Amino acid sequence: MFKDAKNLMATRPLALVHDGLQSYNEAITREFYTNHGPRIENVRSVGSSGEGLNQMAERVNNTIRDREKTFRGMDNDKSAQVMADGMKINYNFLRPHMGLDGKTPAQVAGLDLDLDGIRWKELIKQATLKSENKVLRDRPLSQS
Repeated sequence: MFKDAKNLMATRPLALVHDGLQSYNEAITREFYTNHGPRIENVRSVGSSGEGLNQMAERVNNTIRDREKTFRGMDNDKSAQVMADGMKINYNFLRPHMGLDGKTPAQVAGLDLDLDGIRWKELIKQATLKSENKVLRDRPLSQS
């Protein structure tokens, strides 16, 4: 996993944050501790009382895992991307978060879309209207 990640990176990371699984240490050493470039910080972010970064990553991972168990048809990159995009929209615009006092991340960022009733349906309606208005705005004027 670390070798594949390293091959995809445009630049060398400054640190690697992980949940403390022992087998990661050897893999991180093998792939990232070289004589070339600065030493990469190996950050074990294991916290049991809410500190660290692991809780956020595991929370998102558990949300995806819960959805993936019952999901059918995710057999190619396109359908996997559609699912990931839908989950990102749900997580950021529709799903209230206890850590944000029952608000969505979009609301906390000042993007309250006033979604009432069936929130997915309302979000799609608003996106469709904005898309239609953009098409009308971008349409060239006809020459007579």
